[in-house]
Amino acid sequence: MAVYEGNFTQTGDLRLAIVISRFNDLIVGKLLEGCRDALRRHGLDVSPESRQVDYYWVPGSFEVPLVAHQLAQSRRYDAIICLGAVIRGQTPHFDYVSAEVAKGIAAAGFRTGVPVIFGILTADTLQQALERAGIKNNKGWEYAMSALEMATLMRQVAPLLQESRNGAGPRPPLPGAAEALQAGASWESAAY
Repeated sequence: MAVYEGNFTQTGDLRLAIVISRFNDLIVGKLLEGCRDALRRHGLDVSPESRQVDYYWVPGSFEVPLVAHQLAQSRRYDAIICLGAVIRGQTPHFDYVSAEVAKGIAAAGFRTGVPVIFGILTADTLQQALERAGIKNNKGWEYAMSALEMATLMRQVAPLLQESRNGAGPRPPLPGAAEALQAGASWESAAY
């Protein structure tokens, strides 16, 4: 039996992108601080001159998935961290934005095979958002840790994919995997 796990120590040559929403910048700025702190403490250069981490700013959370998808397609990055904050208001706008952003970020990862980390904070109130962005803990730290773990795990998975392409053949599917999809549906459409 083989066991594959990501780690937080083999990070010296990782390349990451962070897609950052400007909307709700009070919250998002704190998430970015937590994210950068975690990356720095795990050996990545997060300075503006860095060749390891690139920063992409977008107007709001709704625009994050488009840029994340394009970056993932470029294959330039080992992982992409998406940062934003959507706070519930008096209209259903929150529900529409949150749902579409979550679907879009998930689809970017599924379609490209690049880890795209969902770091969009969704909260009912500004107070809840502040608590998650630094008052009680900082979710930005957790999003960075997820990116590191997934990037290092995917480096272990990549040779397995190459092996199957070179004729070693795929491993048999997991029990119940076929039943998880409707007849005729693809993994990509089922994930989206």
